[in-house]
Parts: sequence; structure tokens; C-alpha cells
Amino acid sequence: MFGNFALADQIAIICSLIDFKCRKELSNGTIIDERDYVSNLTSRIREEFKNQPFIRCHAQTLPSNKEKKFGVDGIMIFKIGNEFKAGIFEAKRPQVKVKDCKWDKLSTRKISHLSEQIVKQRVWKDELAVWEMFFNEADHGFESPPYDYFGSSCVWHENAYSFMYSEDLIFNRWTTEKLKKLLKYNGVNFYSIIYDIISCRAGKVYKVGRRENYLTVVNDNNPDTFLEIPVPTDINSENDERIPEFLAETGIESYLFIDLTQFNENIIESQ
Repeated sequence: MFGNFALADQIAIICSLIDFKCRKELSNGTIIDERDYVSNLTSRIREEFKNQPFIRCHAQTLPSNKEKKFGVDGIMIFKIGNEFKAGIFEAKRPQVKVKDCKWDKLSTRKISHLSEQIVKQRVWKDELAVWEMFFNEADHGFESPPYDYFGSSCVWHENAYSFMYSEDLIFNRWTTEKLKKLLKYNGVNFYSIIYDIISCRAGKVYKVGRRENYLTVVNDNNPDTFLEIPVPTDINSENDERIPEFLAETGIESYLFIDLTQFNENIIESQ
């Protein structure tokens, strides 16, 4: 196991509370869109953990107009000792209060944009924790279920991928009704996402690989396909040039790194 259940619970609670606050600010217009939401979510997690004893955290956001090579907006990396877990996610704001909102679109190839992103994510399904994250600007409790009562509504990649094919959403747009159907059977909250990553229910455990201060993630089915994720050398510095370079190269906009080593040791000692 990567992290024990007590650690997973404590970290997941903090992250989900920040998600609740971001949803409230999306509702009142302080947060204006999905990019703003992702940036606020990760930066506030960083600031919250900076106030927590024994947790080290680094976050950076890089606005990008490049094509998303892996079909995701953000990456989160967790470290305990010399082991790492990483997750990637795509964020969407379906504007749930707008009737028949066209929040998905067809590409120039007449393929659903969201479905294209889900297909791109698939290369990492066995290595990383991968999920879709749907932001909700409605008041808490709005049409819950299927939407999450307090925060974002999330779906693991595997469930979104299967649903995409079963509902013929390759050459057709995703709609709010389709999303609600998916969430009815497969929706989870942000707490569950973080809890499952840290407690090792999702994603593989890795160690720093081929290059020092880089986490090397290799696709087991294709060893030539790999991802080298920079690990901060100075957690207190906001000027690690390798991270914006990584974001620019991949098209990922948000990077969050959380070192739980000391925090985990204190939990184990107290048990």
C-alpha cells in the first residue's frame, strides 16, 4: 500500500473541502470558467497544505493554447518516502443550469471533443489514475443525485470510456442528459478520487526513474511511450523551469505536487 487509510482520509477531506469552496465561487461568479477553477483548486490546495505541519507542496499553472497531447487539464503527484503516485484529469464545466447547453462540440473531423480527449487519455489508463471532473455552478444539492451534492462530479476514465462507446458518443456530442446518465451509475466525488489514489486503489506506485528528479512513467504495452514528470528539487521555490517546460510540452495546464512523507510518518507513530 502506498499510504494508509487514515492518511488517505485526511488528505481527501482537505482536498474535497477546497473543491466545495471553489464550487461556491463558481456559483457566485468569482471563478469564471473551468481553467480558472482548476487553477484555483490546485493553488488553494497548495496554500492549505503550506499551513499544515509536515506537508510539502508545490503548484504551478501555465495557460496553454496548445493541443492537449494527453487529453487532460491537470496532473497531481503524491510522494511518500521514495515512492510516487500520479493522476491526470480532464475538467469540464457543463453549465448544468442551462437547458440544452452545448458544452461539448464536434471537431473538424466531426468527432466529439470530449470523446477525443478520453481516447487520448487511454494510453495511461494502466499506469496513472485517470478521471474526468465536471464542475457545477449550481447551489449545493442541485439535482443530487446524479450530481454530487457539495462539489464536483467525477468519473473514472474506464467508466467514461465504456459509456462513450455504449452511448455512441464518438460522432455525437455529449449532452447534459447523457452526462447525468453516466453520473447516475458511475459518479464519484473528489474525496473518493484523492482517497483512492493515496490508498492505492487507483494508479501504480512509481519511483524516480531514468533521470534524477524526474518520475518516469512507462506504458507497459509500449515501452517507447513514456512520460517524464519533473519532481521539484526545491519545494519552496516557484522558479523550477522544468515544470513549465513540461506543461508546455504536454499541453497540460496545471501541476500539483504533494510530499506526504513526514505527515505519513507522524500518523504511523500516533497509531
